[in-house]
Amino acid sequence: MKSQEINKSVLLICGALFCSSVNALDLARNEFGYYNTELDGIDGNSSLVELSNATNSTVVIRQNSPQGWKGNKAIVRQSGNNNVAVAHQNGVNNLAYLEQNGDDNIAAIYQNGWNNKGMIIQNGNDNFAALVQKGNNSREYINQQGDGNKAVVVERPGVSYSGYNINQSGNEQILIVNGMNKNISVH
Repeated sequence: MKSQEINKSVLLICGALFCSSVNALDLARNEFGYYNTELDGIDGNSSLVELSNATNSTVVIRQNSPQGWKGNKAIVRQSGNNNVAVAHQNGVNNLAYLEQNGDDNIAAIYQNGWNNKGMIIQNGNDNFAALVQKGNNSREYINQQGDGNKAVVVERPGVSYSGYNINQSGNEQILIVNGMNKNISVH
């Protein structure tokens, strides 16, 4: 029953969003580069899902790109119980990476545009992260360590400079809506 409630919550929250120790930046750049090559050589849209000791978890990947254009890539890695990961990609050459280690985490990346890269890593329990990228060439990273973190980032269309690096260590809440050409880093 809890899984159904979580799924409904994810759809409602993400639908509303769509309408309206290590240096994290270095880690994100390295991870983006590594995972971008992991699915190289595959034409069109591609995805990779790896489950390790995962129970009652959900992965939803939806990809759409114009025929003949370079496709989108989505990678999801889950370990734990009752996790939900959603990657929704509409456009060209977008990369979404979601990693969940723990229980009862929810992560969603929505990309609409070209050449966007989004990453959410959750290590802990009861974390929520949503990343919405509407536009081109965005690079956002959310890293949640510990329990009870919440982060929502909405990148609006027309923003030509972006780059969020959000690191949370437990019981933190962050909401960012970028309608300006700003680079924001939260630790």
